[in-house]
Amino acid sequence: YGDAHHLLVKTINTDPNFIGTTSPLGDRCTVFLTSMKHIKALLQNQADNVIKHQKFIWPWKEYVTKTSITFREGDDHKRLRRILAKSFHFDYLKRNIPVISKIAKEAFDDLEISGLTDLHPLIEMGAITGEVIGRTFFGFDHKKAFYRGKKITDAVFFVETEAPMLSQTLLYQIFGPKLVKLQLTPYHKRTVSFFKGFREYCSTFVAKRKEELRADPGKANLDNLIDGLLLQQFEDEKNAMSDPEILDQYIVFFLAGQQTTAHWLTMILYCLAKNPQYVDKIRNEIKTTITDINNLDYNELTNMVYLNAVMKEVLRLYPPVHMFFFREAIRDFQLCELKIKKGTLLNVFLGHSVYNEKIFKNARNFDPTRWMDQGEGTNLPDPFCLIPFSAGDHSCIGQHMAWLQIRIILIHLISRFNVTVPEDYKLIMTQRLAYEPLEFFKISLHKLK
Repeated sequence: YGDAHHLLVKTINTDPNFIGTTSPLGDRCTVFLTSMKHIKALLQNQADNVIKHQKFIWPWKEYVTKTSITFREGDDHKRLRRILAKSFHFDYLKRNIPVISKIAKEAFDDLEISGLTDLHPLIEMGAITGEVIGRTFFGFDHKKAFYRGKKITDAVFFVETEAPMLSQTLLYQIFGPKLVKLQLTPYHKRTVSFFKGFREYCSTFVAKRKEELRADPGKANLDNLIDGLLLQQFEDEKNAMSDPEILDQYIVFFLAGQQTTAHWLTMILYCLAKNPQYVDKIRNEIKTTITDINNLDYNELTNMVYLNAVMKEVLRLYPPVHMFFFREAIRDFQLCELKIKKGTLLNVFLGHSVYNEKIFKNARNFDPTRWMDQGEGTNLPDPFCLIPFSAGDHSCIGQHMAWLQIRIILIHLISRFNVTVPEDYKLIMTQRLAYEPLEFFKISLHKLK
């Protein structure tokens, strides 16, 4: 039916008592929740009852990003979030607008030279979002960084793709991490070597910057994440992040921030190519709202009604993340009327409400106007109807940065180009680590006269 989640969506709309699905996974029972009531109850109380299932996240923790905020629980998670939150405040976002704008302009200038046709949107958008993370979070140009012959942004894409694939292979499910550690297969040898090398490669960036700041703290740029974390370490090592923790935050923000935002942008481009009337509306909105495209203003960016509506509608239809890492119940507990046993694996379907015809009419249709002029999206019965960045203590800490950079990238793109996809392309959505096209489309950009 063109969508990996077709059966879930169909059941949500035909069975008002549908709570979710259950199935075996090895020796475990899994519960996949599709009811907003149950998802809300889980997310609001997960800290006391569940943790991320260690077998699924083992490849990440063992070889890639061991102590990142993504994989920490309880007080450790709260401590890291408290430290990192200082780097995502309103002033930080505002000060980085010129940097993001410059990156977008440079990227589209380069594309005009290299070619505007038959572009892979995820790769092109990932290069831009990766560069945004490189410069705004870590203060240096990633375009010149290569690892094993790959651009650093391409290496990140490989790591993000292969880590979950490694934990989903039949051999891993049967024998677990021990087989991977032994590296008896060429696949395990190749993948583990890449992961280990990638981590060591990234550590050189952090170590080099630490040496520079220790020699001269006055060179610190407080508008990027890594300098702030290192300065905290110099001033109060006991309450600051350790070197491995700083490295792991660097890696996880690169992994999570680059690809999820690039997926969101990719699907926005698809929807705009299929609905060019909204491109015209956004282009007119740029002319009437943006005073100076080379000196973007935060308030003007957030006041772009059509642009914001398009972004939110794409996030509703094609969110980069439709489910989480599996959570494991660490004790017996009550979830609404469900009795969850210790050891049960739980996950959630973030399309629980966004495809519900009782909440969104013609829910499978792309219609940005539902987020405008008192449309149904402007008056949702519960904030948990739309939670693409999760909710509660484990909500995405970088979501406001994602919104900001996509607005800026789209403003530069739409001001210069029209976008098309091949007429014979048929979109089929699948669920990998991201919710994404089974086969990616190509885009062509057409320079405005």
